[in-house]
Amino acid sequence: EIRVADPNDPSSGSGMFVNGSIEEGEVLYSVPWDLIIKPDEFDLNKPTTSLMSCGTVRSFIREIRLGDESTFGPYLKYFHSFERGGLIAEWSDAGYDLLKKVLGPLFSAR
Repeated sequence: EIRVADPNDPSSGSGMFVNGSIEEGEVLYSVPWDLIIKPDEFDLNKPTTSLMSCGTVRSFIREIRLGDESTFGPYLKYFHSFERGGLIAEWSDAGYDLLKKVLGPLFSAR
């Protein structure tokens, strides 16, 4: 279920919440690659490829500069609405470790 984290506080942000058991290997959520900001030269099959790379940052900055012309415009506006602490670099070690466990081999060190 995708909903606001705290139903009594609409500003609490949205999240995905599980309402039942999850089988090992079950896909919880799938985002098409064309809807992800990633490096221009990204190959999922290369073991050295990382979503946390300088290329991703360059692509992100380019999209921010495009503003409303960016395909990701609505997402970027939403992203800018977050308070500090929403970026991975500012997460607690426990939060970071959980994300690393969920993403597995697609995740790299901060």
